[in-house]
Amino acid sequence: VGGFTDSEGLVLSYGIETLQILRNGDALAGSVINTISPAADGINDSGQIAYEAFLSDGSEVIGRFDLTTDRRWDERGSGLWSTDGNWPGDVEPNSFTDVFLTPDGGATITGDFQNTYAKSLTVGSLLSGQTVLNLNSGGDRESLGEIVVNGRGKIEVGRDRILTAPTLLNNGQLTGDGQIN
Repeated sequence: VGGFTDSEGLVLSYGIETLQILRNGDALAGSVINTISPAADGINDSGQIAYEAFLSDGSEVIGRFDLTTDRRWDERGSGLWSTDGNWPGDVEPNSFTDVFLTPDGGATITGDFQNTYAKSLTVGSLLSGQTVLNLNSGGDRESLGEIVVNGRGKIEVGRDRILTAPTLLNNGQLTGDGQIN
């Protein structure tokens, strides 16, 4: 998965959806894009795609598209947090992303043996079932912003695990014998 060009612009596709990044004819830097191409191979670990655009006024722009504003758990069901394929664009969340574990139906997202960070975290199914963030097998979770557990959400904080956030709004379930900071 990565950025690629079609005949009209730069798009990102990961099998479920295609995201238009920039297209020929789009306004950019006070001009209009004539042609655009990725300036590097694919997406880096921070969810960024570098691009090079040639504009109608003769100028050239090298820019960066950030894919990391938010990460929503894919609708494919349960899985491991650290599996890139469970996240849109195959990019795992980081401390710059708002994370939404909010599939339409229930799912269990299992933490791995690594610590992870998010800008904020929301857990809970939107329509039916329950979404569970299982932190029993390893790795702590830290949110730099608030954590919200909605009515169809549950966070299990296992022994010796730590869940950290400046604010926790719990309208669902919070269980386990781990530590909450």
